Amino acid sequence: MSFFDTLNKEELQDVADYFVVDVEAADPEKGPSKKELVASLAAGTEPVTREDYENLFLPNRDKFNADKAEAEEAEKAAREEAEKAQNTPDADVVEAVKSEVATPAVKSDDNNYMVVKYTRKNPRYDIVGLTFTKAHPYRRVHSDTAAWLIRTQEGFSLALPEEVAEYYGSSRV
Repeated sequence: MSFFDTLNKEELQDVADYFVVDVEAADPEKGPSKKELVASLAAGTEPVTREDYENLFLPNRDKFNADKAEAEEAEKAAREEAEKAQNTPDADVVEAVKSEVATPAVKSDDNNYMVVKYTRKNPRYDIVGLTFTKAHPYRRVHSDTAAWLIRTQEGFSLALPEEVAEYYGSSRV
C-alpha cells in the first residue's frame, strides 16, 4: 500500500495539481477517481514521492490553495465579464442603432417631398405619424422620412409617378 492511499481524493487532486501531474480520468465528467490519482502520482519518469509531498507540498499547501482559489475566482470573474460583455452591446453600436432608428425630424420645406409606396402585407401600418393602408398605399412624405422608411423598414419603396397615376386613375400626379 502506497503512502498516497492514506490521503483523501481532494488532497490527492491538490498534490497532482501542485506537481503538475497529468491525470487521465476514465470518466472526464466526474473527474479522476482516487485510484487514478494515486496511479498518476506514482507513474512517469519522476514519480511524486512521500518526501516530495512532505518537503515541497506540505510547507506550501496553504499558499498553493490560496493561489488556486484566487485563480479560480479570477477565472469566474473573467467568465462573468465576458458573458456580460457578450450580452451588452458596445456604446458605439447602441449609438448607431439609435441614430438609424431615430425618427427623422419633420421639415416644413414643401419642395422636399417624395411619394412612398407601401408594399407590406398588413392591411394597415402606422409609423412616424403616418398611416399606410392597402386601400391607399401611396403617401407624400418628406424626403428625409422617405429615405429613412425605405432604408430601415421593410415594405416601403420610392413610388414612380406613373404607378401613382395608374393606381388612382389619373394622369395628373
